[in-house]
Amino acid sequence: MRLSYTIIGMLIVLASPVVTFAEDKDINPPEPFTNYVASYKTKFEYLTKKYTNSPITPAVLIQFSNDLSQLENEFRQERREDYETFRKVTTLGQSCTNGSPGKRKVCPAPTITCPSDFELVSQETYITGGGAAELSRSNTELSWEVVKTGKGRNEGTAVVSCRYSDVFINNTVANEITEIKKLAGFGDS
Repeated sequence: MRLSYTIIGMLIVLASPVVTFAEDKDINPPEPFTNYVASYKTKFEYLTKKYTNSPITPAVLIQFSNDLSQLENEFRQERREDYETFRKVTTLGQSCTNGSPGKRKVCPAPTITCPSDFELVSQETYITGGGAAELSRSNTELSWEVVKTGKGRNEGTAVVSCRYSDVFINNTVANEITEIKKLAGFGDS
């Protein structure tokens, strides 16, 4: 009786995929917004003081508008680069064991999904043991599986890199500009 439980236990282990490890890593996290506030608040305040005592003429209004746009664009470009270089990288390892010679076994791994406000930008897979990986990818997730044909074991690793979506970056940077302008005395901006 004990022998049959042992055999059943071994068959369950051989039949089930095993996730060997999962690791999440942040690369180049963006600077906190507070690190930008002091310098840009000062720049916006200087711009306000520069034009406070100027006569209100069409030429002065145009120059003020141009200077304001230039300062906003400077912040926008610097902050966009900060967000665009940030990556969330997930590494998921998995193994596939097949106890049947000559048969093909597919071991699905959990789907790797980018967090909200992120999009998938790249993926890599590595398989050892003479196997293959089958991938299915969307803008925000990667589904993958390790395939083992014949008796033995294959191990696989998928590495997925996610970055902030353009919509998130545009909205966040616009809100940050508004916030800095409010702090600099631009009213409701």
